[in-house]
Amino acid sequence: MAKLGINTGSAPNDGTGDGLKVGGGKVNTNFDEIYSAIGDGTTLRIGTGSTCAITVGESQVGIGSTIPAHLLDVRGGIGVTDISISGIATVVDLRGVTAIDATTTATIYQVIMDSILFRSP
Repeated sequence: MAKLGINTGSAPNDGTGDGLKVGGGKVNTNFDEIYSAIGDGTTLRIGTGSTCAITVGESQVGIGSTIPAHLLDVRGGIGVTDISISGIATVVDLRGVTAIDATTTATIYQVIMDSILFRSP
């Protein structure tokens, strides 16, 4: 569903906008959609230690990019404190890494730390 906007009219108190009942109904419908998407319809599942999955369909998301090539395409720097990757990850440039701890099998092809380039054999 697309977001429902409240018609505020052309001028204050001119009677052309949505009334209180219609406007409140639109607000409730918008919140119902949010609670259904990231909760169980009544309670939100977002918080410390919680996860949620939102299916966007075929849409893709770009941050700093108008034409993302992947499901999530970020152009620019990203700051990460902790990261957990399941599967194969391709990293083009990794800077500022102080430690790499692999709890499973990992293959590292190239890491740049403080302008020193490390390559795998």
